[in-house]
Amino acid sequence: MNGQSHPIVTNGYRWLDHFSKSRAKARLIPWHLGAALHPTRPNDALVLRSLQAWQLGETSDGAHLTRATERFLKQHGPDLSYQEAVALFIEEEQSHGEMLGRYLDLAGVARRRFDFGDFLFRRVRYALGNMELWTTSVLMVESIAQIYYKALADAGHCPVLTNICHHILRDEAHHIDFQLERLQIHHSRLSPINRKLTEWFCRSLFIGISSVVWLFHSRCFRASGMGVRAYASAIRRKIRRIEHAHNTARTLPACHS
Repeated sequence: MNGQSHPIVTNGYRWLDHFSKSRAKARLIPWHLGAALHPTRPNDALVLRSLQAWQLGETSDGAHLTRATERFLKQHGPDLSYQEAVALFIEEEQSHGEMLGRYLDLAGVARRRFDFGDFLFRRVRYALGNMELWTTSVLMVESIAQIYYKALADAGHCPVLTNICHHILRDEAHHIDFQLERLQIHHSRLSPINRKLTEWFCRSLFIGISSVVWLFHSRCFRASGMGVRAYASAIRRKIRRIEHAHNTARTLPACHS
């Protein structure tokens, strides 16, 4: 350290304010309408099985992110607003898992305790001890989640599920901006060569993660009318946005540690 503390997020207090206000808002889900999807109908069963696996992925306790954040702040200097914003971000993600779980309860489908696809992703993510790479992996999943929730809303044909998906999609848009801002700060610290190597690694990781998501959830995507080509096109757009964040980082003032 050079004796100065540098904020990790350029607008940490703005994000803290955003997540605080978001938590205070009531989520008006019309639960009384019940679940239109029924596990005895073949097409509905396909969507519900996909939802079971995805819901499990939304139930992380956030312990790894919390510890990674603490390690990063010890190395680069304290930033209380950032730390509190991360805690509220985790809380909001957990609320998504709870909404999806409640829908599964309404549909009479058990919440899963284990899913192999979820297990694989967690192992990969937890292996990324580097905060920058960890942030990137979370950003990738958030980006793919936008594609998934749009497909889920289209495939479900259920007012309650559609409402849930729209709530989550609004949150995810802010989550991605939050992660992109962090990523830009992280990448502003890198040399041009390291930035290029990181971009290459991130693109490869994104392609790998999105391929696994398609492998385990293709039936849900297809039920929404999205084939593999449309999915791949949507993924490419997400990759370009992340790479744009990498390039934009070059114009940000570097934070010296």
